[in-house]
Amino acid sequence: MGRVLPVLDGALQPRAGAAGRRPTAPPEALAEFITDDVVLPRFHVWTLGCQMNRSDSEEMAGALLAAGCAETASLEAADLIVINSCAIREAAEQKVIGRMGALARLKATRPGVRVVLTGCGVREENADRLARRYPAVDLFLRPDEEPELVARLGLAGATAPGGLTGHRAVAVGEGRIARGSDRQAWLPIIYGCDKTCTYCIVPFSRGPEQSRPFDDVVEEARRLAAAGYRELTLLGQNVNSYGHDLAPEPRFADVHAARHLGRRIPLDGRPDI
Repeated sequence: MGRVLPVLDGALQPRAGAAGRRPTAPPEALAEFITDDVVLPRFHVWTLGCQMNRSDSEEMAGALLAAGCAETASLEAADLIVINSCAIREAAEQKVIGRMGALARLKATRPGVRVVLTGCGVREENADRLARRYPAVDLFLRPDEEPELVARLGLAGATAPGGLTGHRAVAVGEGRIARGSDRQAWLPIIYGCDKTCTYCIVPFSRGPEQSRPFDDVVEEARRLAAAGYRELTLLGQNVNSYGHDLAPEPRFADVHAARHLGRRIPLDGRPDI
């Protein structure tokens, strides 16, 4: 029984030239190890919004490349279109909505094309309205579900290293970040936001603050420096909150600081100064 790809089933066709070959039966002892001959999808990632979205897109592109997919320069040439959306700016949302007609026509011409929408435009509270607002989209992923992209497409089992993981450190360690520059790099240090400003949707789309472990951040920076990167940009929805959710460590015992974030937080022994 062949693999079932829940999203990309229509895009997987026999390799070119396969019809002209006379099939030969494999030896009985090897039959259970024979896998289906499939063509992995060509993909294009369309990124809107902030630098964190651009960093997330690099990670998703890296995962797809590691799974054996090829990247295309244009949306029209892709079998798999990943849209990393922004809900902070209305213009960014309207750009995605405005593309639905073109995407529907593309899918009508090429039925194997699949569209994934992720980013801040996908939230738990608007999940029941997404299909109506974005009718050409096949799969919706919240930002915290982006590490599941390859697995949700049914590509993880065959070729993707490490299977499903949401840990940035694993992606960095396995070289699965498709960085857009060889000089400048994004380095996320904290995800989400705990502030509930009345004008901002980030806490609802990105969730509560989660700081990356201090050693993971330093290790990624060291790798980037060793690779020749000259400019690193630390990213987060609220970088000033980095570390407040990390446990105090004895090695930072000489750090004595406090700050006001609407409340006083003792920071002795924390790395976030």
